[in-house]
Amino acid sequence: MQCIKRSLSALLAILISPTAALATDFCIVQKSADGYVALRAMPSSAGAVILRAKQGEAVVIQKSETGDQIVSGRWLRVLHFPDTVAPQVSDPKFKKGKLGWMHSRFIGECG
Repeated sequence: MQCIKRSLSALLAILISPTAALATDFCIVQKSADGYVALRAMPSSAGAVILRAKQGEAVVIQKSETGDQIVSGRWLRVLHFPDTVAPQVSDPKFKKGKLGWMHSRFIGECG
């Protein structure tokens, strides 16, 4: 739980920061052959499925305290939202985001 709190605190700091380099943090889930992309508990296809993301839904790529993307191989740590736009941190919908791992080949259209 403490790790999740730290991750969310780091995310809040990143989202509030006005730097242009962070523009790629907000991305869109891409199309897959299955019709969904698994958000997993671990960075592996063997990881438990947290939810099935649909094409066009929003993800926010998580970053470490040093500003680097949190990655494991080709897997990215993301905060997923069941909509086409990630809500503002102040929006109550932001708390409904699900944290997990998604394969990078299914993440695109960042901006």
